Amino acid sequence: MAINFNLNDLQAFRAVAELSSFRKAADALHVSQPAFSRRIEKLEEALGVRLLERTTRRVSLTSVGRDFDRKVQQLLDDLDQTLLGIRGVAGTRMGEVTIACVPSTVYYYLSQVISRYHERYPKIRVKVFDASANDVLSVVSRGEADFGLNFVGSQETDIDFTPLLEERFVAACRRDHPLAKKRRVTWTELAAYDYISVSKVSGNRLLLDQALSNLPGRPQSIYETQHVTTMLG
Repeated sequence: MAINFNLNDLQAFRAVAELSSFRKAADALHVSQPAFSRRIEKLEEALGVRLLERTTRRVSLTSVGRDFDRKVQQLLDDLDQTLLGIRGVAGTRMGEVTIACVPSTVYYYLSQVISRYHERYPKIRVKVFDASANDVLSVVSRGEADFGLNFVGSQETDIDFTPLLEERFVAACRRDHPLAKKRRVTWTELAAYDYISVSKVSGNRLLLDQALSNLPGRPQSIYETQHVTTMLG
């Protein structure tokens, strides 16, 4: 059975137990007296017991209230120590973070970020899952990675996607290729030459196929590779 009260209610109880006055306790917590009274009422209703005896002059603890007060005080003290401990161990924090990403992000961006992160948190272990865009999306969706660096996934309803940068697709060719001296090349011009692309399992291929689906005369690749680095070679 769920007990319907929160940390604010416990802090209100501790304040009135210590000060023996609703007015002084409300002032100490910077809340109005009606709002403060409601916190105490909610706590007593949730526990099903009377914790305080109220008179026109003072407030005192019932026998159940005195026992509860000792336990709440210990609980709040332990919570304070825990929070202070967490704040104080930034330099010695231990743990593990898993990052899923396409391989190019590791080479161009992530290695420098991880280096700076390690200087700040030397005891946190970083695991990098470098894979295709589709695999990166899958492991993030399944919760196997804390976050991912990817160029697909913005349409997934269960994933928050934040753009970090934009890059252009380019045509890569040898320096002695007839198209090498052109500053801009159309897809129709590319169609006149042998064309290499990554396979359909690649996120890059997915984006290109979607963008060019209605383009007449689009180039058809005669070679396919699994990875961009293989294609460049």
